[in-house]
Amino acid sequence: MAFCERAELEDYVLAAYLDKADEINPGCVARHIDQVGEEIEGALLQGGYDLPLPSVPGKVTHINAVISAYRSIGNITSLMASEGSTGNEWIPLQTQYKEALKTLAAIREGKVMLFPEDAGGDVAPDDDAIMVEAPEKIWTDDVLSRF
Repeated sequence: MAFCERAELEDYVLAAYLDKADEINPGCVARHIDQVGEEIEGALLQGGYDLPLPSVPGKVTHINAVISAYRSIGNITSLMASEGSTGNEWIPLQTQYKEALKTLAAIREGKVMLFPEDAGGDVAPDDDAIMVEAPEKIWTDDVLSRF
């Protein structure tokens, strides 16, 4: 299941680049969107979420769009593998790609809560918010007052 549309990739990559990727490798953009969607589904299932989701959080759409855009552009340029190049216009996309992979791993490990009810909260977060559950404090005021 795809969690984004091709148009959402254009928030990260110019449409002309996506068109060129499809020209060189017909259908690659749609395939990447679907493949990344399947990876996200796997991470959601491992993270304890039931599919289909009641609604698609903005964070999931962002992950699908960024990773799909990165992989699509990787089909047409070797600069995606090089961060140190002077004038490399892909560095922002590379950075977002790395962050998207980290967030996806955190979802898989159950460290990121996509819905407020997962964290036991009452307040609905923004679409791009990440809910994190922290362990109980060890060094409380009561413990510290003994020293």
